[in-house]
Amino acid sequence: MMKMLFFLLLLVQLAFGDTRVSTQIDSGSQSADAIAYYKRGIAYADLQRFSEAIQDFTQALAIDPNFALAYYNRGIVYNDLQRSSEAILDFTQALAIDPNIEGAYYYRGIAYTDLQRNSEAIQDFTQTIVFNPNLVQVYYNRAIVHARLNNTREAIQDFTKAIALDPNYAAAFHNRSVVYFSINMKSKSLKDAKKACSLGDCRGLDFLNSEGIK
Repeated sequence: MMKMLFFLLLLVQLAFGDTRVSTQIDSGSQSADAIAYYKRGIAYADLQRFSEAIQDFTQALAIDPNFALAYYNRGIVYNDLQRSSEAILDFTQALAIDPNIEGAYYYRGIAYTDLQRNSEAIQDFTQTIVFNPNLVQVYYNRAIVHARLNNTREAIQDFTKAIALDPNYAAAFHNRSVVYFSINMKSKSLKDAKKACSLGDCRGLDFLNSEGIK
C-alpha cells in the first residue's frame, strides 16, 4: 500500500467531554441502592480505578438489570481497558434498553474499530451523526475506517468535514494528506502536510520532503 509508513492515526478521542453520563438518571425508575453503586462506579472510573468501577457497575446491574446507563458506563470502562468485545456487549445491551443513548453508538463504533469490524463501526459512527451532526471526532474516526477499507472518496469527505468543523485539527490534515498521497494526488497531499506542520504535526511533511516532494 505504497509508503503508508507516513501513517494514518486513530485518535479515538472522547466525544462527549469529560463526563461519562450523557443522560440524566431517572431516580423514579432506578432503585436507590443501584444508583448508589452506579455513582460510586462513575467516581472510580474518573479516578481510573477501573476494576472497582466494573465491580460497582456490575453490582448496580445485579440490583437493576434494566439500568441502561450502568451498561453504557461499564462499556466505556471496558473500552478504556481495550476489552472491546465486552464493551460491545454492554453498549448493545444499553441500546436495547434505551436506544437514545447517543454515546453508546459512538463508543461501540470505537470498539468495532479496534476489532477491525469496519462496516459495523461505520454504521455506528453514522448513527452518531444522526444524533449529533456537528461532532468533529465522529467524522474523523469514520474517515479512518473508510481509509482502512480504501474508500478514499468517503475518507476524504469525512476528513474534510472534520476540518470544516475544526480548522485547527492537525491530525485530520495529516491523515487527509496520507489519503491524497495514496491516490497519487501529491500536490494536495503536500498542501495538507504543510498545514498539519503549521499546526504542530510535521511527520507528513518530513516524509514527503524525504521523497523529494517539496
